[in-house]
Amino acid sequence: MEQRKSGVFLSYINIVLKNSINLLYTPFLLRFLGNAEYGIFQLTIQVVSTLSLLALGFSGAYVRFYWKLKKENSESVDSLNGLYLSIFSIISLFSVVVGGLLVFLVPVFFGNTFSHEEVKITRILFAIMVINVALTFPSSVFDSYIIANQKFKFQQIRALLGTLLQPLLTIPMLFLGFRSISILSVQTLITIVFLIANIHYAYSKLNMKFRFNNYPTGLLRSLFIFSSFLLINDIVDIVNNNLPGIIVGGVVGAKAIAIYGIAVQIRSMFIQLSLALSNVFIPRINEIVNFDDNQHELLSLMIKVGRFQLLMLSTIYCGFVLLGQFFLEKWAGQGFELSYWMIILMILPILVPLSQNLGIEIQRAKNMHHFRSWTLAVLAICNLIVTFYSVRVWGVIGAIFGYIFSILLGNGLLINLYNHYKVGLNMVVYWKKVINVVIPNFISLLILSLVKLYIPINNYMIFIAYGFVYLILVFAIAWNFVLNRYEKQLIVERFIKNR
Repeated sequence: MEQRKSGVFLSYINIVLKNSINLLYTPFLLRFLGNAEYGIFQLTIQVVSTLSLLALGFSGAYVRFYWKLKKENSESVDSLNGLYLSIFSIISLFSVVVGGLLVFLVPVFFGNTFSHEEVKITRILFAIMVINVALTFPSSVFDSYIIANQKFKFQQIRALLGTLLQPLLTIPMLFLGFRSISILSVQTLITIVFLIANIHYAYSKLNMKFRFNNYPTGLLRSLFIFSSFLLINDIVDIVNNNLPGIIVGGVVGAKAIAIYGIAVQIRSMFIQLSLALSNVFIPRINEIVNFDDNQHELLSLMIKVGRFQLLMLSTIYCGFVLLGQFFLEKWAGQGFELSYWMIILMILPILVPLSQNLGIEIQRAKNMHHFRSWTLAVLAICNLIVTFYSVRVWGVIGAIFGYIFSILLGNGLLINLYNHYKVGLNMVVYWKKVINVVIPNFISLLILSLVKLYIPINNYMIFIAYGFVYLILVFAIAWNFVLNRYEKQLIVERFIKNR
């Protein structure tokens, strides 16, 4: 329990720190690199990160099989470790081969819209990023073991160090003239250091062991079947999150990628905030399912976490709707007006699935994630088709239309119905308990939007004043009309008794 509380606390500190640094770091990169090279940098990350698909969904399966085998004996866990290390070592080598092919094909994909110099930079960035991704595969074996043992303090402290080291090491190199190449070079160096740290901690602190023979009967087959559906989820995420940027780059050009990249970066912040809380409950959910499968406890946990997630995310979302135009103008500069509307339209539909991440983990723990995988896979194809034609007709803003459709129908409607009728989670009760947390935010947004018609946000003092009043309104309405006794008690204990 203490590790879980510390993990959540450190995770949010890490996210706030990381996003705060990014808010300062991104304008710096835009001005140092220019819109075109920044777009290439974002494109490189989006394209090469597709190599993560080579993990074949195994990363997400480890915790479930760890708890499943832990009931048997420690040697079964040792065999799981050996199997994972063998698989991920092979995947790492294969990723280098596939990545080399991507580097070779850069002129084929982007030669028509990129200049000769832009193609050259892209190839170098691709090569560095391929090495980075290849190193993450063996590191994830040790990382998964650390998470399964619920050592969240180490995991989050390591993440905090990464958040701080990246800009501290990169900025001096940018001043020396190394530009975008330095950013990924530093990131790769940090990956190597963390790989060594993961290995040392798993061995010395958690006594991690490996067996490379006598695997439990049927382990490999069960692992492949379970992971294959997680692989489909990974493919869906790549299609939804990365391929639109590639389409924009191929159809419109490098500068348009920067506009789309800013929107994706803000969207990613919302996703990170959601995962920060739900990720620390993954081992607990698997423990409940494998030992007593208490449906009431699972639903109660999902409601508690869901209320907090939806309140937090909707507060930030409505705050961005209110303040986002001024913020983007001062943060990213001129030329990113479209990013504001893209952010608003993309984030609104994902508030529902982001507040229900625990439902996904419950499905996986019960081995009932197949429907979600196939459903989202079909919708991802629809997203890709809609995006391709929308970008050709409407330009960069067309990159969001397929995404919105797939999220609303799949993650919004169909998955809620599946959780209710098949998984055994009473989603009617869930929404009765959860939906009211959005009321304070939308009421506050409506009031201040009316005020903004008469007092526009045109300087930093007014910007800060609106933000302060908005938060006060949200808190006052939530405290008096929305928060339950348990939530108020948590706030009092955290912020008053600890003073």
